[in-house]
Amino acid sequence: MYQSCVFILCSLVLLEPARLYGAEGIRSRHQHHYQNSLHRSGPQTMELINDPEKEPMFASDLPRNLTVQLGGTAYLPCTVHNLGNKSVSWIRNRDTHILTSDRDVFIVDERFSSLYNPDSSTWTLQIKYVQPRDAGSYECQVSTSPKKMHFFNLAVVVPKVRIIGNKDIHVQAGSEVQLKCVVSQAVEHPSFIVWYHNDKMVVSSGRRFPRYETPTRDSSIGTFTISHVVKSDAGNYTCQPANLHSAKVSLHVVNGELSEPSIQGSGGALSLLIHSELLFCCS
Repeated sequence: MYQSCVFILCSLVLLEPARLYGAEGIRSRHQHHYQNSLHRSGPQTMELINDPEKEPMFASDLPRNLTVQLGGTAYLPCTVHNLGNKSVSWIRNRDTHILTSDRDVFIVDERFSSLYNPDSSTWTLQIKYVQPRDAGSYECQVSTSPKKMHFFNLAVVVPKVRIIGNKDIHVQAGSEVQLKCVVSQAVEHPSFIVWYHNDKMVVSSGRRFPRYETPTRDSSIGTFTISHVVKSDAGNYTCQPANLHSAKVSLHVVNGELSEPSIQGSGGALSLLIHSELLFCCS
């Protein structure tokens, strides 16, 4: 009798899920647990639950041409739907160098890295501190058979940096000098412009006033003013925008009147001393 009761009780326990949820309910619960285990196992296997019967495919709105400024960070986004258990690799076409495969990096250059966004299934090639040599074609490749590929062309913009006026500036002691460093043809403004006097960074003082402004969308101006110039102000001055190349001038401080050969410099520009102020006029 006890054995019968135990058998009946076990049967009720085994039948209870079917009675409560039905066959579809049990299948749904198992699928739910299976999806959770996939989610815990990693971003690639999570793609399996989207549509395992479909082939991987690139997003239709992927860009082909990207532009980045010298010294900036380039992001090449490659979105692949229904990736399943396939891998995504990035290849630099100029030397067929495999840069990354999934999140693994195969180049010693630490500027390169692979970023993954599981929400959009996007594998992004990141290149920090971009140099002119980084321009060119890059390939996002999926390990299907045959391979699926999407090509990106990266253009690197190198802004122009120049100090207005002569490379050699002659100024009378006691006058005022204003150096203007212009950054033009830029995709984005440099975050700062620093001035150096004989390789030593200059800061604001009672006679020295650096200033930074962005008058237009693609140009920036760093101004450095020195009032009541003295002999110790002579030397080399360097304008250094953030992440860009620099521009240099030499300042010469003289006593007494300046002769015309001292005022006239090279490069087709003229420096004029009027009312003890140095003005720059570009021809």
